[in-house]
Amino acid sequence: MSAVRLMRREGGHWREVARENIDGTDIEERLTAMIAQVDEGAAVELFLPRDQILYTDVDVSSEADAQSEIGAALDGQTPYSLDELEIDWATTEPGKARVCAIAKETLQEAAAFAEDRGLQVAGFSSLADPEDFPRLPTFGANHPVEDESDEPASPEPESPPEFSTVRKSQSPDLPTLT
Repeated sequence: MSAVRLMRREGGHWREVARENIDGTDIEERLTAMIAQVDEGAAVELFLPRDQILYTDVDVSSEADAQSEIGAALDGQTPYSLDELEIDWATTEPGKARVCAIAKETLQEAAAFAEDRGLQVAGFSSLADPEDFPRLPTFGANHPVEDESDEPASPEPESPPEFSTVRKSQSPDLPTLT
């Protein structure tokens, strides 16, 4: 990660409000000035760097079996166990799921970074390119990221580890830090 960006959701698009490179001895002062632009008490969405996320395709036999098949396919692909990963997936065609996974440790570190600076974290995502993932991925317990499609939300998979699925935003105008 080379920069921290403050973005706002406006009119269906993300608009960059401020950007600070993370190099330099005055980074804390610059971040403090950036954070001052966030309304007091407003929750923020943290967008993680794409290089922290594993993107892969997984063959699935059915929606009912997708979670276990995705888990089996991811097992051993990262240095983390499945219960140490936050996973989101979307069916891209019959029999195929596009999967993204990030270490929960990375989410915890990002949340601590933001919370140490007085920000309330609402959720996590990434500005994935369309070839990475068909929509904005959602990670963590709270998911206010707006789904760009008009598709209804998919049901939550039922067995652990908990995987994310398509979600509609409850708060589409949240400011974000990436």
